[in-house]
Amino acid sequence: MDSWRYYNYALLPNTPPHVPVDMSIFKKKCFWRKFNKKGKKTLLARYTSNYDCKFETDWWFCVLDKPFDISELNANRRRKINLGNKKFKVCIINPKHYAEALSDILIAANADYPKVNQLQLKRNNLINGFKNEMQENIIFYGAFSKEKENLCGYTVIKEYNSYIYLSTHKVIPEYEKLNINAALIYKIITDYNSRLSNDFYITDGERNILHITEFQTYLEKYFNFRKAYCYLNIKYRTYFKMFIVLLFPLKKVFKRLRLKNKLMIQIYGLLQMEEIVRKQLKDEKKKYE
Repeated sequence: MDSWRYYNYALLPNTPPHVPVDMSIFKKKCFWRKFNKKGKKTLLARYTSNYDCKFETDWWFCVLDKPFDISELNANRRRKINLGNKKFKVCIINPKHYAEALSDILIAANADYPKVNQLQLKRNNLINGFKNEMQENIIFYGAFSKEKENLCGYTVIKEYNSYIYLSTHKVIPEYEKLNINAALIYKIITDYNSRLSNDFYITDGERNILHITEFQTYLEKYFNFRKAYCYLNIKYRTYFKMFIVLLFPLKKVFKRLRLKNKLMIQIYGLLQMEEIVRKQLKDEKKKYE
């Protein structure tokens, strides 16, 4: 497996968050060209370093790396998790058998997003995608209503040797008030709880600045996830670096325009990340002054 993957004009590492990125590949002349797909140009490579550095930074992974004990929560949060478990039955499902229901859930969840963040989804394409899901390390958890017995939400995890990645989490919006999110996450955590330690963890991924949600905050409050702080690093192609330098003074303008369309959101997200990287460099310089 390649140590890097191509996604949305960027290169992202395939290595686990806690494993340092192999920097030697940046010295290869063909590095950028190798990942060009279907005429799209690779513009940058984004990666992290100093994972779980034990001091606060502006970038992090949301992780659970110790066994979860529901008794540590306050009464209100315990009650909501228990209510979710009473309303829903959560189990591992075969996506091929529930392709239509999974597609409907995804479409319903997408329709609830702000219009500028909504994807253009085609039901038939989604159904075919779920029916053809083949990766061995991908596991689907489905939440079924105990009252109606219909599939109301799902979570997709990717299981690796040293961690579990919460890859996708979608529910029908009207069921959120019944604590379906709690039921799904609780089941996943209890299935892996005995393995959670410094050497095995569950992660919801990195800080997300393009699609602002409260889900990571929810995981922290209800399931004792924490922020594993790290450094954000970006390497640009030379011509694209010039583009970022020119646009950076206009960051506030793009902040106002970000609700107009997806391109404005993406540019503003890039400028936010550039600001984080610059702040890190300033902080590092102060240490040696």
